[in-house]
Amino acid sequence: MTSASGTEATYANVSGQQVDQRGNITVISTDSNSWLGSASKGPRSKAELVAFAPNGSVLYYNSSHTRYWDVDPIEKSNSASRSGSGETVEYLYSDHMNASQCPDFLSKDYWQSNEYANSVPYAQWQEYTRSHSGDGACTRNGIVQTNLKTGETKNIYSEITPGKHSTRWHDGDRINATHYAVADIFLDRTYIVNTETSNITWQWNAQSDYDPATTGREYPIDWTHINDVEVLPDGRIMADLRNHNSIVFLDPTKPSDQALDEDWTIGQTDNHSILYEQHNPDYIPRSNGGPAVTIGDSENNRVIEYQRSNGTWTRTWEWKDAHIQWPRDADRLPNGNTLITDSNGDRVLEINRWGRSFGLSTLPSPTKLNDFQAMKVLVGQARVRLESIRMRTVRSNRYGSGSRMRSLVRCSLPHSIFSHSGWAFSNLGWRSSD
Repeated sequence: MTSASGTEATYANVSGQQVDQRGNITVISTDSNSWLGSASKGPRSKAELVAFAPNGSVLYYNSSHTRYWDVDPIEKSNSASRSGSGETVEYLYSDHMNASQCPDFLSKDYWQSNEYANSVPYAQWQEYTRSHSGDGACTRNGIVQTNLKTGETKNIYSEITPGKHSTRWHDGDRINATHYAVADIFLDRTYIVNTETSNITWQWNAQSDYDPATTGREYPIDWTHINDVEVLPDGRIMADLRNHNSIVFLDPTKPSDQALDEDWTIGQTDNHSILYEQHNPDYIPRSNGGPAVTIGDSENNRVIEYQRSNGTWTRTWEWKDAHIQWPRDADRLPNGNTLITDSNGDRVLEINRWGRSFGLSTLPSPTKLNDFQAMKVLVGQARVRLESIRMRTVRSNRYGSGSRMRSLVRCSLPHSIFSHSGWAFSNLGWRSSD
């Protein structure tokens, strides 16, 4: 196979030595299907975080965690902007732990002494904890800051949750140098934490506005499946309640029972025609033509845009074809086109407003892509093939007419890929309950 330039592309294992020259730093975080990172020998036997230098050599490698999730560049100034220009990243990880390593979650002493646990009532903590007691494991979820050139690492924040399947954090969003917004699947909430003190400064609990008896899936095992959180330019928080077929907007200056702006909610729990177990909503601010949200409407097998006008959300754009199967993301590009990951259709597509396709790229089960402002490179997310993944990075020329394949990399199950201003980030996932 060849790259966009027509030259033979170089393949490398995700932990290998060399890929073709890219002109940018590429960071790949990978998933794993092993219980504690050593239970299998297949392509997903261990998770890896790898950075490739612009010349294609390995800049950084780490395989110490069970799972790697989102990776974000950090400004040298430590501002909250995602448009980092240095070599420092913050990533989310999950580490599975044996039962013997887990604390006594149900004890009153543990609840009283742990900031994460006692941020909810003791009865609620017990109820949620007992629902995951059969896993025989617990999970440490954490945020780490790493300089990819020096290897200098700083642990930013971590918490231990009972169980492993529906307790792993899927997403977090950096607010500033000391505060993070977290999508807490385990406790069906979104919260803001001071990462220096572990003090939870604000939270919205879904039970403040939704009835567990009549909404979502089985409570409390996987009731809301809050899988995405985004801090908006105006300070509000947008959160994705996958199992409620809803995207909510929250005001973190208000208490939990007043934070939800119901007029802004997209979707209804029992109305699959609006949204159906969607993924990765991306907010478009007014300055870029919004307010609008692009969404991978997964179970409806389509990608969709809702625009807000005169106090209501209106479906202004939708795309699907005969082959689309369980899309998980749709990002609006600077040129107005939309980049789509068609997870079970094994494709990444860029299409214009009229549905014309540009730069079709075949991928094994792409799942997620993230767009940053003024981005130069956009990539999709793919799942594992039997022994390896061939990942095609789709380069979008902001001032050009289409997309070109930038390089080809063979790797072991990355989970999401995104890029901005010389950065490319990857983390490819596996469809299960995510």
